[in-house]
Amino acid sequence: MDSKASLFGNGSRPARIALFSGNYNYTLDGANKSLNRLVDHVQRTTGAQVRIYSPTSPTPAFAPVGDLVSVPSVTIPFRKDYRLALGIPPAIRRDVEAFAPDLIHLSAPDLLGSAALKLGRSLKTPVVASLHTLFDSYLDYYGLGGLRALARRLRSGPNLGARRGRRAVQSGAPQRGLARGAGL
Repeated sequence: MDSKASLFGNGSRPARIALFSGNYNYTLDGANKSLNRLVDHVQRTTGAQVRIYSPTSPTPAFAPVGDLVSVPSVTIPFRKDYRLALGIPPAIRRDVEAFAPDLIHLSAPDLLGSAALKLGRSLKTPVVASLHTLFDSYLDYYGLGGLRALARRLRSGPNLGARRGRRAVQSGAPQRGLARGAGL
């Protein structure tokens, strides 16, 4: 995949990273705290500019690190505290294009992540993906175990997991067990 610039070494401006997350700060969980710590570290140690695209809420669980852009979303019926973006609307696409990222980081194994991968490809921008939760493992808990096969197919679709790993420049997970469960 063509890179527009060496990520941290082009010298003309700080690197720009667009991070797409299903939950960056509207509710508290380990994955979004990890992402916030990652953004803080990258900004402090490299000077990179990080813009995060994620669903938001009027009452976030904590202040976000980085420049958070709200992506339109709907509540998840069986978890009113979680939201789901249905893709990338034109206004968000224009914002990403104007930001002109050098790298796109996907941490949204959903419609937002799939749309962000397609956007990255159309912009010829390198894409990396990280997986922090095996969402399909929650379906039994919510009485939706019949949807597990579909969820696994989506997880291994265009941006994470086995098939997704072949489409992103690099895919990863913070723990070996999680990586094995995702087929990475």
